[in-house]
Amino acid sequence: MKENLYKYILSITLVIQVLLIAYLSTYFFSNDKVDNYSEIAITGNKLLPEEKYLSYLYQKLNENDLSLYTIKSILESHPYIFTADVKKGNNRIDVEISEKNIYSTIIRNNEAYFISDAFEIIKILPSTINISIPLLITRYENNSSFAVDGDIKVAFKLIDALKIINQELLSRLIEINLKDEKDIILIFNHLNALVYLKKSNLVKEILTLSEFLNSYSSSINNNTKYIDLRFNNQVIVG
Repeated sequence: MKENLYKYILSITLVIQVLLIAYLSTYFFSNDKVDNYSEIAITGNKLLPEEKYLSYLYQKLNENDLSLYTIKSILESHPYIFTADVKKGNNRIDVEISEKNIYSTIIRNNEAYFISDAFEIIKILPSTINISIPLLITRYENNSSFAVDGDIKVAFKLIDALKIINQELLSRLIEINLKDEKDIILIFNHLNALVYLKKSNLVKEILTLSEFLNSYSSSINNNTKYIDLRFNNQVIVG
């Protein structure tokens, strides 16, 4: 008897859930449709101008099947966009996008690519806005493979360390050269000197570099050729 009652209650619950899902789907679908609007406005863009994102959207948009979901899906298929929040505004459609978090650029087969924080390699599109991120030079730059190699992981570890230790120094970093098997060469836009680090001791040496530049930046001039941190906690300037 109790078993039959349990099955009956379970069946009723499932029916209610199905009806509720169907109702909500119908409600959101009907409210998702867009009948009249004067424009679509996109904000949150840093990598591309708004008009380039709009051009991408309009090329794929079917005016006969216009909905907030369609707009969201199309924009999120763009290689630069992570998410798109689409809402109905006053006689227009407002879109707030979040672009992918770009860590660096890299050259492969004589073409430039972004690398995102998720190690996604994205071809740099025409009209891309200049952003302050370092160029990676790796031992595999002439390799046609797009696999994420060990050098890229080392570079990301360095970037993550700088984000925590000294974000201003990170904003000045323009190149990470990882061609050597054991060492790294860094180029900053405010230093003529090359900075040498060990791949095996990155975090400690980045911390030492940050402290050294904060304390002795006045001693670095245009004649300084290198700052070397590879030797037992010493900073060698030449």
